[in-house]
Amino acid sequence: MDIVAYSAGLAFTGVREFDTKHLLVDVTVADTSATHALSGAAATPGFAAETSAARKHNTYGDLFDSSSYTLIPFAIESFGRLGKEAQALLRGLANHIAGGPGCDKVFRGRVMHNLRQRLSVALQRQLSVRTLRHLAECRRRGLGGTPAVVERGDLDAGVMGVDMFRSA
Repeated sequence: MDIVAYSAGLAFTGVREFDTKHLLVDVTVADTSATHALSGAAATPGFAAETSAARKHNTYGDLFDSSSYTLIPFAIESFGRLGKEAQALLRGLANHIAGGPGCDKVFRGRVMHNLRQRLSVALQRQLSVRTLRHLAECRRRGLGGTPAVVERGDLDAGVMGVDMFRSA
């Protein structure tokens, strides 16, 4: 798990489950332009994030006590769309920071804006690091030139699913 938040640390989120259970947050970035997600992402907004969240639930669902813990797959798509559970967690955090569900809505909105802005910057930083690693791997393999698509797994782990620099 990327983040474990104990229930005593979060209060006044407005989500009963967040206030009473420990939270297990697993962050995942879903690539909406990957070949396996392309058709679903084109037809359904949030498809890649929700598919990634479901995969996390299937992977970790039986590994913890669900009466004490809640798994939240914090799925975010490579273009910034959040999954439903990630959105709910952000709203809960904004409520917590702003002082509870009955807090000033303008202040809570500012907090939410700030959280989304920080997330956006973190996502862009990580995507740029991933792109630079991919470029370096392509150069190491002697690839470069025209855009082409390769299947996920064609390059080493941690490298993007779309090879933009492969020579024809």
